[in-house]
Amino acid sequence: MNKSNIHSSKSVTYLIWYKIGGLDGVLPIFRKLREDYPNIRLTILICELSKSQIIRNSHFYIKLCKELNIDLVDLIDLLPHHLKIFSSLFRWAARNPVMDTGRKKYWNEFILYHVNKFVLLHLQIKKLFSMLRSDIVLLNEIWFEKLRILDWLMKSKSETTKYFIVTHGPVFLKHPNPAAASTVEIEEDLFQSYTRYVFTTSNGLGLQYWNTRDSIPYTGSHEVSLQSLCVPRKNEALLLERWIYLGYPAFDESWFAYIDSLMIEGFKNILPSKFKTLRCLFLIRVVSFEKDHPWRTTADEFRKILKALSSLTISFDLEIIIKPHPNQNLEILKQLLLENNCSHFKVVHESIVSILPSADFAITVHSSGSYFAMIKGIPTIHIVKPESYKDFPKLFYEMETGVNRTVTDLNQLYAICRALMDDLINGRPVPNDTEHMRKYYPDGATELIMEQLRPYLED
Repeated sequence: MNKSNIHSSKSVTYLIWYKIGGLDGVLPIFRKLREDYPNIRLTILICELSKSQIIRNSHFYIKLCKELNIDLVDLIDLLPHHLKIFSSLFRWAARNPVMDTGRKKYWNEFILYHVNKFVLLHLQIKKLFSMLRSDIVLLNEIWFEKLRILDWLMKSKSETTKYFIVTHGPVFLKHPNPAAASTVEIEEDLFQSYTRYVFTTSNGLGLQYWNTRDSIPYTGSHEVSLQSLCVPRKNEALLLERWIYLGYPAFDESWFAYIDSLMIEGFKNILPSKFKTLRCLFLIRVVSFEKDHPWRTTADEFRKILKALSSLTISFDLEIIIKPHPNQNLEILKQLLLENNCSHFKVVHESIVSILPSADFAITVHSSGSYFAMIKGIPTIHIVKPESYKDFPKLFYEMETGVNRTVTDLNQLYAICRALMDDLINGRPVPNDTEHMRKYYPDGATELIMEQLRPYLED
């Protein structure tokens, strides 16, 4: 019997909110599901008013969902027909206020609060619950932080639905010896209402996990990217059942190859045309006017970086594509770029994987997004703040600082960039970080995840 006909009634729904990183991890899984089960129904439910609150100004995600026949739905899409005439107004209100400043920011937050309240009161609950009763429901790792989503899950709960929690961003640790004995240190912070679990072994390797629950949900000795939930009797809560390490699908070679093929033809128009000899992807974390922040880039630090890069555009035929952090205040970014007369810089909001095929090298500021470039083999200059690692496991520090080009002093950035570009232009061998990063992110994560999902699609 035809496989596609057998599974025509099956469905998988992914719930996402707050962070776009979850999309990068789930889209490779959905592509594989579409390939193996052509008639399966795939839905991504953005649990925010508007898609723009997650994907911002990106055309790549919308176009890819159409390519893979994935329903991309937000809460405004779930309004009844007679309220759809207000959709444009509601989407305008849902522009992320983090992009605003001063009084405008607080006024927009006030409007957003009341629009959000109205939309939630008028949702087509039956339509929502039908999505939540798919054969498989995938959830963000931080699903329990959104109380209304937990409420929806409890009310729509079906004994025929299998629930999994998928990490919303790259997992960064895999213990080299799963059989190694591990110990757990627990640190509670009552003020912030979280518990930090630090898992270590006799070799000093370990990881941290933050959780707001009382009981520890972890029994293994390595990081995970898929967490199974069991559904007990009707009136009981969803329970953590088991944790499974599966890797990060967005780093699979098959996914990179698929995106490369899309960007050659059908998707190439979403990026600016390349008009210089070299293209640099400049991947930044949130830039702010704070004086010091371990995980953000201060305005002064950003000015130093821009000065070095601007000097390079004078000496080399170079263009720079800036990929902002999803939570970046674009007014601040625009102001800093104007200060430095960055005419060779272009700000692009597309997915990292869609930019990589056209990049000759990358500069990243202390971001896990840098792993995409490193694993794909793009020569990468990684700017880090050593003090940021003080609370992180030794293995994480070794992974991030063990790459070929780590910059801890911004005064060295110009010289390191110049040396790399000289090598690229003159055709000299340029080492990359693929082999180093594959120690932490083995290839083949998508297939491992499919092994977990198939039993619930083929019964």
